[in-house]
Amino acid sequence: MFKKIKELITKVKNVFKKRKQAKELKKYFEVLSNGSAFLQYVLNDISRSKTSKMNRAKRRRFEREIIKNGTFSQEFVAHYASQIKTILAEINAKDKK
Repeated sequence: MFKKIKELITKVKNVFKKRKQAKELKKYFEVLSNGSAFLQYVLNDISRSKTSKMNRAKRRRFEREIIKNGTFSQEFVAHYASQIKTILAEINAKDKK
C-alpha cells in the first residue's frame, strides 16, 4: 500500500518537473523568437535605408557588425533605441486621440 503511494507521489513529482521544464523551454524559445524577429527587423531596416535615412558609411559599419562579426556596438544600440522610442511615442500619441 505504501509502496503504491510512494510510486504515485514520484510520478506526480515527475509530471510537475516536466511541466516546469516545458515552461522554461517555452520562455527560452519565446526570447529566441523575439530576438530573431528584432534582428530581422534591423536587417530589413538597414537594407531599406540604402536610399534614405542613414549615411552609407554608418549603414555599412552596422551591416559589417551584424553580418560578419555578429556584434552590436553602442552606437548601433543607441540608434535603434532612439528609433524604438520614437515609434512608441507615435503609438502613444495615436492612442490618446
